[in-house]
Amino acid sequence: MGLIITKQLIEKMNGTIVVNSDGMNNTVFTVSLPIRHDSHPESQEPISISKQITGNHSLISNNYQIENSEKPVVLIVEKNRDLCCYLISILKDKYALLTEINGENAIKTAQEKIPDVIISDVTLPLLDGFQLCEKLKSSLATNHIPIILLTLMHSKEDRIKGIKNGADAFLSKPVYEEEVLALMDQLLSTRKQLREKYNPFIRTSTHREEKDIDGNSANM
Repeated sequence: MGLIITKQLIEKMNGTIVVNSDGMNNTVFTVSLPIRHDSHPESQEPISISKQITGNHSLISNNYQIENSEKPVVLIVEKNRDLCCYLISILKDKYALLTEINGENAIKTAQEKIPDVIISDVTLPLLDGFQLCEKLKSSLATNHIPIILLTLMHSKEDRIKGIKNGADAFLSKPVYEEEVLALMDQLLSTRKQLREKYNPFIRTSTHREEKDIDGNSANM
């Protein structure tokens, strides 16, 4: 939770934090804070910190319940607390969220809830992101769900393996808010277009099958 808390504290003080990484081993955090004479303003409110992941339980608080929600549902599969909370902070306003920290539980949740999009790290306990992707894409009940895999920057091997297992898109670490939101919008927009394109054909096919059944029943 260290980076999340730091970011919230800095923003509370009207400051900024900028991350610069060379994609290898060097990362620089630059913090800028305004000069203030009232270091302890009376009106300061306590900062709300997101609930942490503990043990093997999912991070699903009342704020992230999907029941009766009209928002698209996103399943986040991530074992790292900081990254999971960061993704939640990015997505919680536009999406209803579910979280899991291992691949096996993620498959069960995906089968039960049928989320609109899944964001999964490739490195997970019990079942990794590649296996998760392969199992969900091989099932008729879940193979339509877009899956985004989180990979290390410049990891060509992970991307090739992800493509072979049916991944729809990739996000490289470190993850950036604008990239996440743009990718989510693009995947959901494409899925909506496909649904609108093929739904008339599905309805026509179903109607014909019903007519055939009725006709056969009348002839019996």
